[in-house]
Amino acid sequence: GLVQSMFSLNDTTTLKVTTAKYYTPSGRLIQKQDYLDNGFLTDGLDKQDSLFVTVGGRIVKGGGGITPDIVTEIKPLPSYVQGLWKESAFLTFAASYVHREGLGEDFEINSKVMSDFEQFLSDYNIKYSLPGEKELERMKERISSLNSVNEVSFLDKILFWKKPTVNNLTKRLNSFYASERQHQFNNPRNHKWIVNGLKREFSRILINDRARIKASLEVDSDYHKAIEVVGDLNQYYDILSPQNELGDGSEESKE
Repeated sequence: GLVQSMFSLNDTTTLKVTTAKYYTPSGRLIQKQDYLDNGFLTDGLDKQDSLFVTVGGRIVKGGGGITPDIVTEIKPLPSYVQGLWKESAFLTFAASYVHREGLGEDFEINSKVMSDFEQFLSDYNIKYSLPGEKELERMKERISSLNSVNEVSFLDKILFWKKPTVNNLTKRLNSFYASERQHQFNNPRNHKWIVNGLKREFSRILINDRARIKASLEVDSDYHKAIEVVGDLNQYYDILSPQNELGDGSEESKE
């Protein structure tokens, strides 16, 4: 919620100074009250809970930043898809593919495009970790370190073939992850994200960045929730209808 300007003092030192602050149209400061643990940058709103009125007559409180009316759950991308983005696989593929295939603005991500992209990825070593894979590696390292520091008796050396090694203990898990990695491209959990990644980069090259953003909204949970609220007048007015100073959202507080 703050605007800061940079001032170079010499070749190695730069001073960063707060020169402006963001406010909502009602006059409410966006910055949270606990910044630097004082009221200097919050206009004293840490000392009192000021009330502001929106254009629509809704009363909102100041001094606490902006609290969303609806909290949506953040769902991270599958690890395999994150790996594709980190390697710039979508953009690299799209940059040559759309022109080679003579695609236009009316393109679609069909089975042929998906098959060609899968073939394209065969030259890539996508780096990613499946759920539990990092923990497995730490467990292997821990077992190996314990075995290396423990004294091995003469009898242990003779009967080594009876003792399970780290690889034997984790053989089934290793096989599981090896199998999972072979099917990540066609995993149903990854499909919509891969299709959308291709659609974004095709749109960027064939149309413009605005079209790329539009394509990204297809898998944006915040956007879809907003569309749901705007399309449901009961939800919309229940959230935005004016309230009295109680601001508790109860029927008694509604004007």
